[in-house]
Amino acid sequence: KADIESLIPEGKALSRRVQDYIMNEIRKNYLKDPEIYADGDKAAPRQKNLPGDIEVYNDLISRYVAKVLNEEKDRTPFLYISSEHRKKLSLLELKGSDGHSFRFNLNYQIDRIDRYSDQDVTDVNNGPQHWPLRIIDYKTGGDTTSISMIEEMFDNNSSKGRAKAILQLFLYAQGYAAEKHLTNEPIQLWIFPVKAFEPKSLRPVSIDENPLV
Repeated sequence: KADIESLIPEGKALSRRVQDYIMNEIRKNYLKDPEIYADGDKAAPRQKNLPGDIEVYNDLISRYVAKVLNEEKDRTPFLYISSEHRKKLSLLELKGSDGHSFRFNLNYQIDRIDRYSDQDVTDVNNGPQHWPLRIIDYKTGGDTTSISMIEEMFDNNSSKGRAKAILQLFLYAQGYAAEKHLTNEPIQLWIFPVKAFEPKSLRPVSIDENPLV
């Protein structure tokens, strides 16, 4: 928790370190500025007279990062594992409740992986390596994070549209479990909606109001 608080003191403005990191990424990816510090710990020099659209991007990204950090602060402790985790799996096998199985190739990229402390699942005093896994997908659209039944992941005729983001995240979790040879280990699925993000709005993906694990 102290680590997050150092990034957003008093839950208000982002620290200079975070502001400079955001600006550094904007300059590198949008402005294609060659004079970029490769070391993220070094403050990138601020550029004056930025184009108006870049100023807007910077403001929106900064507001979103501040909201997420404040939200995450209340969810500590958790252990960050990795971001942008990529893997290609050949012949991933999925088994249905009816005993039938099928195999397919899966290429996936997981936005973020954590281990989090859940008092309902594990003792917070156990080592982080024993905490449940959490797979997070950041979405810029209005993807739903809750469905009432499994079939909604496949039903194109649903009034809310097919819950393709939940299906995608479910496959990511299956792929990650196969890649790491995880057996009967709970993996909680989360979607962080960038477009519709509001404070206290982040919840795990759920089916019939029960978290999907």
